[in-house]
Amino acid sequence: MQIIEIATGQELNFFAERFGNWLGWSASLVIGARGETQGSDGTSKPLSNPFDLSLLLALRSKTDLIVTTGETARVEKYRTSRFAPIAVISRRPKSLVTLPLFSEDQSNRNVILSPRPEQTIPEAVADAGLAPVGGKILFEGGLSTLRELVDQGLNLNLIISRPNSAIDSKLEALEIFQNLNLPKQNMAILDDLQIGQHRILRFSING
Repeated sequence: MQIIEIATGQELNFFAERFGNWLGWSASLVIGARGETQGSDGTSKPLSNPFDLSLLLALRSKTDLIVTTGETARVEKYRTSRFAPIAVISRRPKSLVTLPLFSEDQSNRNVILSPRPEQTIPEAVADAGLAPVGGKILFEGGLSTLRELVDQGLNLNLIISRPNSAIDSKLEALEIFQNLNLPKQNMAILDDLQIGQHRILRFSING
């Protein structure tokens, strides 16, 4: 673990420089002290804080496309991002059209993708041509869909944010990763940072 100090107000710049150089797919998760990815209201908001928002904005500022799921878009009440278009994976597209993500989208750049039964999510995204070949794609959906992506053989970077991490600072990075119960894969630890009361880990996953 590396202990890092960031000057107040420089969090976004630090994260953009540290984590913004990926190619292909990257995914981000906020995980609570007990390993939970959702709060009592079904969203990630009770688990996160302004520090997490800076990390998310930094990742969004570097990506060509944001991908999420219909469930996440509904629960989190997604809106248009100023940084990149958003593609929502859903089998029920009609249930999404009233979300601010689409009802307030003046540019019409956000889309709903419904993969065919034989298609993987990465294949559906690639076939839609929403991101340049070799570009950056940021996945913001839930853990179950992340498991599906890894099971489909997708290679990606996974960034985990753990607020109030002083209480679990003795946990090894490998243990935190294993607690996600992802399908069998090859994994490498790229970063394990302690920033004040916050811990950020980055893994490379070869599905």
